[in-house]
Amino acid sequence: SPCQGKFVALMKLTLPFVHAGWTTPYSPARRLAMSAADPCRYALVTIVSGTLVKRYKRFLADVKLDSNDELVTAHVANPGKMTRYCDPGTRVYLSESTNPTRKLKFSWELAEIRHENLGVDPTFVGVNTSMANKLVKSAIESNVIPTLSGYSNIRTEVSNVYKTDPRSRVDMLLSGHESLPDALVEVKSVTMGLIDEVGSETEAKQRIGIALFPDAVSKRAAQHVENLGKVAAMNKMRAVLVFCVQRSDSICVGPAEHIDKTFSRALQTAIGHGLEVICVQAAWDGKSSFVQLGKMLPFFPSVSECLEYAESVVLAASKSGLPVVGEALVPPTDHVESKQNAGAKRKRKTSQT
Repeated sequence: SPCQGKFVALMKLTLPFVHAGWTTPYSPARRLAMSAADPCRYALVTIVSGTLVKRYKRFLADVKLDSNDELVTAHVANPGKMTRYCDPGTRVYLSESTNPTRKLKFSWELAEIRHENLGVDPTFVGVNTSMANKLVKSAIESNVIPTLSGYSNIRTEVSNVYKTDPRSRVDMLLSGHESLPDALVEVKSVTMGLIDEVGSETEAKQRIGIALFPDAVSKRAAQHVENLGKVAAMNKMRAVLVFCVQRSDSICVGPAEHIDKTFSRALQTAIGHGLEVICVQAAWDGKSSFVQLGKMLPFFPSVSECLEYAESVVLAASKSGLPVVGEALVPPTDHVESKQNAGAKRKRKTSQT
């Protein structure tokens, strides 16, 4: 099996991709047809629901189980701020381990965020950031991510790859492709939504579907991107950053420049050097016994461009009568093409300088 641990790959799906920060142009009708296909699915292990009492010491959470009102302590595999979805009273979902040697029996896997005043469905967030690498690795092995398919060998946690920083490790090293060079892949788990930073109701509606990274200052993430940028500049190996978006409401991804300017600047520089950015969504609908992985999302290098994109999606959805979240429409082709042209001009300008 290509996936070990909590998830098992069941199906495959080939979808459009995000390359170097810009989407490929395709019509809303084609996008909807692809959304209707069977995505790659990952079966969930035993999940129990409950209510969050409190999160403390960063990696611990007390949860009151729905089944018997028992108060249990769960491990929290997420070092971020977890804005909005670690508030007391949040509905949460835990995995239950049968390993007798584990100190904590439960792990916090998912959280449910409600925006009842906006009239939208609940958002399900994957709390366990360590799951992102497993999901992406399985997606690559299952050929779910088109631009990373065709590699016969995948090594994980490879050390001493960057000569400028011998202490660092890369999440994955892909090799054995018939025509493409080896690829260094870093995976980042995206769990924050711009909507989580609550403002007025009008502002909240404008922020629906915009996923951001990081949710806290991350020197480590900035360093990873800088290293990838150096690899891309040498033009000998592919340098790839994969955002695994563990939110069910996401329609696009961008850098949280207002939270971590250093990371945002490093990302912009790396993209200019040839870094490939891929955004793949891993979402749970709160009902199924599996997580869906394979829906590709567009990446934009600023929050303002994310807001512009989200506005066009809302407009297209309102005209068609379809929901924005879930089966999100893509704006007209000329909107995407204009973004691509802008990106190409920026890259040419960078290479000339």
